[in-house]
Amino acid sequence: MRRFDCWAASYDTSQLQTVLYGPVHDAVLRYARQHVHEPSQILDVGCGTGELLHELEARAARVVGVDFSPAMLADYPGRAELFACEAAAMPFGPNAFDRIVMNSVSHYFPSRRYFARVVRAAIDMLRPGGMLVVGDILPHHDPKRRVRA
Repeated sequence: MRRFDCWAASYDTSQLQTVLYGPVHDAVLRYARQHVHEPSQILDVGCGTGELLHELEARAARVVGVDFSPAMLADYPGRAELFACEAAAMPFGPNAFDRIVMNSVSHYFPSRRYFARVVRAAIDMLRPGGMLVVGDILPHHDPKRRVRA
């Protein structure tokens, strides 16, 4: 957690935001804009400093962000509910959200097994007909391979 807390102050101004994460962020946001209809409940897993959360606030009745680092959440200016916790230990029950987004976070998780556990937990938190949107920058070696929950 310390590593993420140290990054918090400069996270949004990093060149990685523009070069790597920006295009994924834009794609996830475009997709969410097409598929988020008010009123809705949206969860952003691994929300970081909340850039995507802030943009989703205009489209949803309730926006919730979860991040491992309390420092990443510390200066968030919006109305979203924020939770500092591990992604695999999110404090939400079944059917809590219409949409869940995970934007450029899988490479921060300790293993693929952990990532699969988080995806399964997210699926359980979706309401019937809900949607999980995962965007990331890491290519898979086999384009037919998908994470199965």
